[in-house]
Amino acid sequence: MKQASIVDQSIWDQGYQDYTLAPSQNLRENAFLEQFLPCRKGTAIEIGCFPGRYMPLVGSKGYTLSGIDLTPRLSELPPWLESLGCQVDEFYNEDFCTWQTDKQYDAVISCGFIEHFTNWHDLFIKHCSLVAPSGILLMMFPNFYGVIQKYLHRWLDAQNLALHWQEAMQIDQYKDICASQGFDILFSGYWGGFDFWLGNNVCLSGGKLFFFKMICRLCRRTANIPSRKWYAPYCGIVAKRI
Repeated sequence: MKQASIVDQSIWDQGYQDYTLAPSQNLRENAFLEQFLPCRKGTAIEIGCFPGRYMPLVGSKGYTLSGIDLTPRLSELPPWLESLGCQVDEFYNEDFCTWQTDKQYDAVISCGFIEHFTNWHDLFIKHCSLVAPSGILLMMFPNFYGVIQKYLHRWLDAQNLALHWQEAMQIDQYKDICASQGFDILFSGYWGGFDFWLGNNVCLSGGKLFFFKMICRLCRRTANIPSRKWYAPYCGIVAKRI
C-alpha cells in the first residue's frame, strides 16, 4: 500500500520537536476511551501513536502496549510509559501504509490518524485486520465534516483544515466496512457535545479573535449537550470482531 498522506511527515516532526510527553487532559476524549475500551489483560496497539497521550489510560485498563509511528521520537515512548507503570511490548518506527505483520491485538486504537489520508478505505481495512477474535477496534477523529465545524475551521483555522481529508470524516462509511469485515458495531456516531479548537501556530486578530474567545466561553458549557452531526467536535466508531 502506497503512502497517501496529505500531511508531510516533517510537519508532525516539527510540531513535536519541543513536545513534553504527558497523559491526555482532554476530558471528552478520555471519557470516550473510558466508556468503550473494556478492562482486560490483553494486548493493544495504537496506530499513529506518538505523542502517546492516550496510552497511559489504555495501559491502566490492563493492556500491554504497542504502537507504530514514523516520528524519530518514538523511542521515547516505551521508557516513559514504563515509568507510569504500564506494560510495553513492541513499538515500530515504520510507515503504517507499508508495515506488514501477522500479529493481532485485543484492542486496536486509532485517534486522529486516518483523516490525514486519501486512501482511508484501505487503511481502515488494515486496522480491521489487526484485531484478534473478540477484540475491539476503537477509532476516533475530529468531525470537520459537520457543517458548523467545517465553516468555523474554514474561517478561523483554514491551514489546519487543509491537513484533514474531509471525505474520511464520514462515519457511516466505516460502519459498512466493519460489517463486511466481520464486526459487530458497539458505537458509531458523534460525541463531545460542542467544542472548538485551533491548530498550531494560528494567530487571530480583530473580529476573528473576539469571535474565537466567545466560542471558547461557550465551549465551557457545552460538553454535555446532545451531540449532533452538524456541530459535534468528534466522531468515532467502536466495533468488536465476532
